[in-house]
Amino acid sequence: MEGEVAELKTNADNLAQCLHALLQRIEQLEGSAALAKVDATHKMRQASSPPVKSVNDAIDGLLKATHKEKRESSVDEPDPDVQVVSNETISIDPETGLKKRTVVTERVLTTKTFHAIAVDGEPLVNGHLLAPAYESRLVTLKRHPFNEIDFDQLCGQIVVTRVRPDSELAKDIRAGDTIVEVNGQPVSEIRNLSALDGAVSLKLVPTPLYQAPSVFYRVLADYNADGDENLPQKWAGLNVKKGEIIQVISKDDNWMQARKVNDISRVGLVPANQTLERVGMLTPYGRRVLVLLGVPGVGRRTIKSMLLSHLPQYFATVAPFTSRAAKAGEQEGREYYFRTKDELLQKIRAGDMIEWGELDNQVYGTSAETVRACVRGGRVCVLDCAPQALNYLYNGEFMPFVVVIAPPELDELRQINLLRSNRRSEEQMKATIEENKKLLASDYAKMFHLVITNRNTDVTFKRLGFSSLVHSSHAKLVPFLLLLHYLLSHINAIKVRACVRGGRVCVLDCAPQALNYLYNGEFMPFVVVIAPPELDELRQINLLRSNRRSEEQMKATIEENKKLLASDYAKMFHLVITNRNTDVTFKRLMDALYDLKNEIQWVPESWLC
Repeated sequence: MEGEVAELKTNADNLAQCLHALLQRIEQLEGSAALAKVDATHKMRQASSPPVKSVNDAIDGLLKATHKEKRESSVDEPDPDVQVVSNETISIDPETGLKKRTVVTERVLTTKTFHAIAVDGEPLVNGHLLAPAYESRLVTLKRHPFNEIDFDQLCGQIVVTRVRPDSELAKDIRAGDTIVEVNGQPVSEIRNLSALDGAVSLKLVPTPLYQAPSVFYRVLADYNADGDENLPQKWAGLNVKKGEIIQVISKDDNWMQARKVNDISRVGLVPANQTLERVGMLTPYGRRVLVLLGVPGVGRRTIKSMLLSHLPQYFATVAPFTSRAAKAGEQEGREYYFRTKDELLQKIRAGDMIEWGELDNQVYGTSAETVRACVRGGRVCVLDCAPQALNYLYNGEFMPFVVVIAPPELDELRQINLLRSNRRSEEQMKATIEENKKLLASDYAKMFHLVITNRNTDVTFKRLGFSSLVHSSHAKLVPFLLLLHYLLSHINAIKVRACVRGGRVCVLDCAPQALNYLYNGEFMPFVVVIAPPELDELRQINLLRSNRRSEEQMKATIEENKKLLASDYAKMFHLVITNRNTDVTFKRLMDALYDLKNEIQWVPESWLC
């Protein structure tokens, strides 16, 4: 949020400077025009007026006429965003005795005029303007609804996971809503929701994608809810089209309660037997795990917290496991996952723990499965761990980006220590620097991608974010682009792997049968179909070709394309481009590749860990 506010302020300052320069130029032009008008009017009045009229009288009359015209024009066309202030002074020239009137007009722009986004504009979430459907809404019910809905505590919030399909409550409460308040009280202060009695007032807001259940599907066939006679309520269905991504909040034998990821305000029922493909989010960062290393006291946990709070749509973390009992206020999966000591020791022996340790005869550790679940949810998993965890993480499954947060030199550390509320001793600071030197000289150093000296947490956070963005802009999220043409060609998988390891996108022009080998998490293809236009257009294009094709050949091309789009391989196609013009087709392809590098992508869940 702070980063977005700073960016908006910078935009506002730049825009204000531009407007100031424009106003100066406008005033110059208006001044020149006014002088020309004064000269012309003065000459006309001299020609038509009696010669006995004094120069002062002529100037007085001319200025009155000019001000009258300005007042009339300002009344006709008021500008609510501009305040006009005029100051008038009258003086007499001591040598000539001429009266001189000076009018200074100031145009003051209101704040609204140069804000990059109007302060009274629509609300923002993640940089996007919100429609009213995304805002919080107040729902008043005659009785409490908690017997007809299912809810769960996710990411510290009460999220509605299911509304009974035949319930009238579905008009007011949707799966995926977060209950913020009950009867004006924060929901966190209410112990037992089901024990409420009488009328209930709920404050609801749509839950962000990353805080609701991370179950996503790509729709493989259209569904028209308007024509479905089996819906328990006619208004309860959700129309979906082939290629759209939906988030399934809950599912039973007959219905899924889902919403569209590009419009989370649209929630409804989809048949449980709808043709779908399970997918997951692939972030534009190109790495699955961000590992923050550092000796105690360098501020890596503060940096981690800033990263999670500023960019929750891209970064998440996992709760560790422990064998100790839960304390008051702790919840399963939020602070810790609580297991018995024997269960944790068994997970360690099975190789399921990334790191572990023992404190006060209790076992603590991080499970690899929780990291995999985080990655499958589409976000980069941020781990604050010991360097020994790299023995488990440094591989193609987790693809870590390893950052070391290092302390500054001793003199700088002393100055920084003076600003701390809980100051550290000289021995502690020296020990921190020595431990950091040992870390940078250890065998793990070859796995470090970036070392940041933490002199200021804000600067370190920005540098870490910038490094992640630069890294993502150079890394190829999708190892190769697969162009489907209608030619059979021999593909050597070894050469494809070599191309990918060389750091470039491997472009293949192959038959659709090649997808049987390529459509997996190793190659992660982006599949584009280049399709012909309709027959009439194809005839016109054919006239411009030097080697024209026959009518039969053009018809055969269109028929083969229809068969391809109706084949079993069609569910693997990510983009279909109709090639009417090669330059336009190329631009569309480049736009798609740009989006691959910079936007979240939806890929089969099996590709992610």
